[in-house]
Amino acid sequence: MYVVIIGGSEVGRVFAERLIKKKQKVVIIEKDKEKAQKLKEKLDILVIEGNGTNLEDLKKAKIKEAEMIISVTGDDAVNLLSCMIAKNLGVYVTVARLFNPESVGTSDTRGLSKKDVGIDYIINPQKAMAQEIVELIHFPHATDIEFFADGKVAMLGLFASQEGELVNKKLEECSLPEGCNLIGIKKQGDHFKIPSDNNQISSDNIVYLVGDIEAIKDANWQISHKELNNKRILILGGKITGYNLAKNLESRKDHNFMIKIIEKDSNRSEFLKRNLKSSIVLEGEYFNEEEIAEADVVVTVTGDDKTNIIASIMAKSNGVDTISEIVDVNYESIFDSVGIESTVNPHLTTASQIMRFTREQDIVSLTILRHGEGIATELLLPESAPVVGKKISEINLPKDIQIGVIVRDGEIFIPEDKSTLKTNDKLVIFTPPNKTKLFNKYFHNNA
Repeated sequence: MYVVIIGGSEVGRVFAERLIKKKQKVVIIEKDKEKAQKLKEKLDILVIEGNGTNLEDLKKAKIKEAEMIISVTGDDAVNLLSCMIAKNLGVYVTVARLFNPESVGTSDTRGLSKKDVGIDYIINPQKAMAQEIVELIHFPHATDIEFFADGKVAMLGLFASQEGELVNKKLEECSLPEGCNLIGIKKQGDHFKIPSDNNQISSDNIVYLVGDIEAIKDANWQISHKELNNKRILILGGKITGYNLAKNLESRKDHNFMIKIIEKDSNRSEFLKRNLKSSIVLEGEYFNEEEIAEADVVVTVTGDDKTNIIASIMAKSNGVDTISEIVDVNYESIFDSVGIESTVNPHLTTASQIMRFTREQDIVSLTILRHGEGIATELLLPESAPVVGKKISEINLPKDIQIGVIVRDGEIFIPEDKSTLKTNDKLVIFTPPNKTKLFNKYFHNNA
């Protein structure tokens, strides 16, 4: 696949790196001279210093040969226009990141359809993050969470607690609930790894589980030693992400949350009061210790990393779970160092969303784990894949690739050596990000 990326900031760079690892041809157009130079030094691809709406710059990128254009600049107008031009030049798939929620959906603010403006797929970071936070609220101390197989299977990353009954045990000594599989361990300062039976879970590890949701809930206690009973949700920040989160929570069928949202801007507070149904809107400062202490979960989406860190520390000191947005990736290590476990990053969320549009035909979904350490792939096994009809013991999978679960006819199985893989099995597979070529060799019909 030949992909042209408009915008070389964090999202564009992360996405380009993923495509390069998948052996795809990538070109980036970036208007900022300094950013363009850094990309040239870091990535072994063509980087054009230019504008994604300039026809000459698009010609330099050989836009007519591209199968996909991804426009992820910080300017909605540029993203819209670059996709429109690309579509008129014959690019098959166009993807635009848009920040303005009124431009997202079946039509934009001028009443034109997505088709009219030449956009096949729209990604709104704030809505995507709000959805991710909703999922994390059910497991607010998780580092990662994703659902597969139409919501039947959950993947969870958990910080192991010293009080957890499986901590300081070797995997061969651990008894997980039926329907749950431990598929990865990340030690502090190390990379995501597929574990072996003699590996030990330590209290500073992130442990990755996959399986039936009820089994995952039981395993959560064994590892993190934390209960799941989150009703009182306090959202700090009423901008687009905070507003979308509150709307999302209010609209859920199982909605029994008590939602409060604090916003310090009076005009924005009035907007929230008018447009939210059951959420309580408080106008005031974010560092309201009384409100923070009464919550089960505090979500910090103020738009400022320093504010998010301070508010999260206040919450943790009161024994309250936190979920925090990281705006600047340079702050990621600071969040980790003060023990803020559950974080969302708009750049990584957007890159994960975009990756789903570049997947192979038989891949159902693709998720990038925290810090980009690993990839979880949901695959519908094609008839012509080399592994079909073989027992797992016969496949000799590399140690860097692990099948987490098999979903067959709606039933969830934890794979064993004697398990035979069949056509149309749904597999959830975990790999480091640089093992795409090996993955294709075993599971794709075009290997």
